[in-house]
Amino acid sequence: MRIHIRHILSILMLLSMTGLVSCAGDDAPDNLSDGKRLFVIHLDVVSATRSDATAEMIDNLRIVMIDDDADTIEVNQLVTFDIPGGIPATNFPFDFTCYTNSGYKKFYLLANEDRIPSIMYSDGNTSLPANLTGLLESFQSGDRNIAKLEDALNSVCFSPQYAADNNGSIYLPYSSFYDNVFVSEIPEDGEGLRSTAEMFLVPVATKFSFNFTNYRDKAVDINGISIKNINSENYLFAQVGASDQKKTLPDVGGSLYWVDWLAEISRLSQQTPGFYPNLNFNDKYGWISDYSLPFETTTNIAKSYIFIGDDESFSVDGVLDGQTGEAGVYTAGPFYVPESKNFLNPVTNTSTTEQMYYLTILLKDTDDMKQAPDFTDVSIPNVKALFRNTNVIINVKMEQGDIEVYAQIAPWNQKSINGWVTEGNAPNPNPFSTETAHK
Repeated sequence: MRIHIRHILSILMLLSMTGLVSCAGDDAPDNLSDGKRLFVIHLDVVSATRSDATAEMIDNLRIVMIDDDADTIEVNQLVTFDIPGGIPATNFPFDFTCYTNSGYKKFYLLANEDRIPSIMYSDGNTSLPANLTGLLESFQSGDRNIAKLEDALNSVCFSPQYAADNNGSIYLPYSSFYDNVFVSEIPEDGEGLRSTAEMFLVPVATKFSFNFTNYRDKAVDINGISIKNINSENYLFAQVGASDQKKTLPDVGGSLYWVDWLAEISRLSQQTPGFYPNLNFNDKYGWISDYSLPFETTTNIAKSYIFIGDDESFSVDGVLDGQTGEAGVYTAGPFYVPESKNFLNPVTNTSTTEQMYYLTILLKDTDDMKQAPDFTDVSIPNVKALFRNTNVIINVKMEQGDIEVYAQIAPWNQKSINGWVTEGNAPNPNPFSTETAHK
């Protein structure tokens, strides 16, 4: 058995498999006498950058492999890392090695299953376990009840809880599904009977952060931040519609399965000084908008998602130096929320053609305790339906008597400082800015 994590030296290898698939030991030959071949899954995180460690951690992986031809579960394996707190998502890729027969396979890939709260089923099923690990362990290698497994996994949904632990670590759910993965009978060049496949995990979350820049003379307290039209539940495995199953890459050519497309978009957007820096990146490459959420409704999402409440308020300094005009700055976040899709205007209660979000910020001038100008239910321009893996940066510029907000869509693991998206320590003018909204 061979497992490899870059930059990680200590790993607990729990890859004993039963049924049709056996794990290959370190001394196993590539030319296997029983007609099977080594199969390596090169598993990466779709948004992981290598330059910045983050608080986003992974402490276990679930690999479910289905043999389409035999209609059998070949692998249902939980991999646990023998490192306190797990490993940063940025330390991937990870190589999962086993041996199997040739043919077409399906894969359900999942990370941090034990961090997911109780689950529900969008089809209303009440006979299956309400615990995700209990559901997954109820299916074993060698089982042939594939339809029941797939129906259950595709129906699993949950109300996310993305809170950090005492060490500041975040354990997001990550998942992906791959179909029609072919393990070839023909040896790859120089690889004996080895076959390889690259796959990616996608964070089941949308990430928000808020940058405040205060040009007023006085400090301002931020007593609350909330946004209308963020959904309350996520599917565990994304329900992507036919029109977005494959996505094109302008100027690059070809089309990719949506998971691989996300990985390529992440790679392109993180190039320095930026890919096509003079164009609007998202308008050029598009969005994933053809997807479903559990318990969708034609009515408005009544409750706002609260990022900052009264007990979490903070102060943003005013102009610090009257001569240079240096403004006070503060970054709140990142915050992790469910993906969203609701084509209804919560103010006019009418249908729209794109997702609309409405931002409320509760402000108070600190020095003289006067109430700052109201900033309630202000539309965030040009932020569309937010599919999982989207990173939204809301920039708020406060001037005397005026507040300006603009949104940025940035690569998932990049930092944002004073309205600039950065790659490492080098300021990079952001090509993703939207139009400006004033209040």
